[in-house]
Amino acid sequence: FFDISDGQGGKVCFCQPKDTGDSQPGAACPFGDVNKDADFCVAEATCLGIEPATDTTACATPDDCKGVFPGATVCIDGHCGTSFCSVPCGEGDTCEPGFDPIQVGQEPDVACFCAPREVGTSGPGDACPFGTVNAEAEACDAQTWCLGMPADAESAACANDEDCPETVFAGNPDCVDGHCGTSFCAPKCTDGKCEPGFQPIDIDGACLCQPRVVGTAVAGDPCPFANVNLDAEACNLDTSCLGIPAAAGTPACVAPTDCPKVDAEGNDLLGTPDCTDGHCGYSFCAAECDAEGACLAGFHPIDVDGTCYCAPGEAAPAEPQPDAAVTPDEPVTADDPTAPDAAVTPDVPAVEDVPANPDAPIDTPARGIDTP
Repeated sequence: FFDISDGQGGKVCFCQPKDTGDSQPGAACPFGDVNKDADFCVAEATCLGIEPATDTTACATPDDCKGVFPGATVCIDGHCGTSFCSVPCGEGDTCEPGFDPIQVGQEPDVACFCAPREVGTSGPGDACPFGTVNAEAEACDAQTWCLGMPADAESAACANDEDCPETVFAGNPDCVDGHCGTSFCAPKCTDGKCEPGFQPIDIDGACLCQPRVVGTAVAGDPCPFANVNLDAEACNLDTSCLGIPAAAGTPACVAPTDCPKVDAEGNDLLGTPDCTDGHCGYSFCAAECDAEGACLAGFHPIDVDGTCYCAPGEAAPAEPQPDAAVTPDEPVTADDPTAPDAAVTPDVPAVEDVPANPDAPIDTPARGIDTP
C-alpha cells in the first residue's frame, strides 16, 4: 500500500502489487542492494531493511553488524545494512517469541512490525555481542535485550579492558582495536524500578535496567561521574551518583580548590568539586527522598525529572541551567560526555542499540528501519 495526496491536504491509500516468495518472517529478503539474491517474503510478510550508508555502523564483515542491526545483516562498502521479512504486531503491539516490536514510518503514519532477534542464554547484566564489542559472548535470553556502546574513534582509547572503567562503560567493558566499548543484557523495569545492582534507563519510552557499579560511598560523598571524581568510590546500593560534568560551560580552574561552591547568581553548585581539563565539575551520592518528600538533616530535596533526591546542604538548590543541570538516571551522549549542553547525569555511559550517528542518544532498532 502507499498514500497519494488527494490535492486537498488529505491522503488516499492505494494498494500496489508486490513480489512474493518463500522467505518466512525473520529471514533475509531483497531490499535494494541488501540481500538482493534472497527470496521474496511470503504474502503475509513485508520486507523491511536499512541500506548501508556513511552514517551507519562501519564494518569489515557482516558479523560486525550482528547485535547492532536486527535481521540478516550485510557489510557493503565498509558499512552495515540489513533486511528481514516482518509481519505486523499482534494485539497490544506484541510479537511472537524471538521477535521484538518496532515502530516503522514517521508520525503520524507509524506502524508496528515484528523484528527478529537472536535469543541465547545470557541473563541480566551479562555481556552480549554488540557489533565488534564482546563479539564472542552469548546472545541475551528472551527476557533481556542487548544494549551497548560501540568501540569507535569517538570512544576512549585503551590498551586493554582494564583501561575502560566500568564506572564509565557500564556493563562489560571491552577494548577493541584500541578503543573502549561495552555491552550488557538489560531486563525490563518493574514499576519503574530495578533489582539491586541495576538502575533504570529510558530507551525511547521503554524502561530498561542497566547494571551499575556498587561501592561504599554514602549520601553526600563524591562519586565517579562522567569525567569528574573518577578516583572516588562508587555509591552504595542506597544512593545514586548525580553530578555536573566538567565542560566549557562550567567555571575554569587549575585545581579543585578553584571551583566555586556557588555560581555567579549565588546559587549552590551541588556536590564535591573536581577540576578536569581546566573546568570544574561536581558529583555526589544522592539518596531518594522519603515518602513525604523530605530528607535527613544536612540535605535538601531536589527534583530530577520527577524523582525526588536528597542533595547535600540545607539551602534551596539552584534552578537547573543548560550547562549545569541535574538530570535522572540517563546516560550522557556517546561522542562527548563533557559537552556543555549535556545535562548532569548519573554514573553511566551512553548506550546505543542501533548504528545511528555517534552523537545520537540511546535508541532502539526501530530507528532507521524502512520499507522499500
